[in-house]
Amino acid sequence: MSGTSLDGLDIAICKFKKKNGQWKYKIIDATTIPYSKKFKSTLSSLIHSKSDELVRADAQFGVYSGEQVEKFIKHKPY
Repeated sequence: MSGTSLDGLDIAICKFKKKNGQWKYKIIDATTIPYSKKFKSTLSSLIHSKSDELVRADAQFGVYSGEQVEKFIKHKPY
């Protein structure tokens, strides 16, 4: 997840369980991966972008997020 603060990409491993109609959760592990200054600048400027630039940025962010999640889970004993 990434919010409007643009501080970084938040990744969490969580366990969800429904008991008696109520959802319970437990955060097993979590981290925030800070964005570089360049990437943060790119993200913050997207509000002024055209549709093709947004599509390209969306794809790049998807790849980046996937890579970071893969690195995060590779080093964990889950």
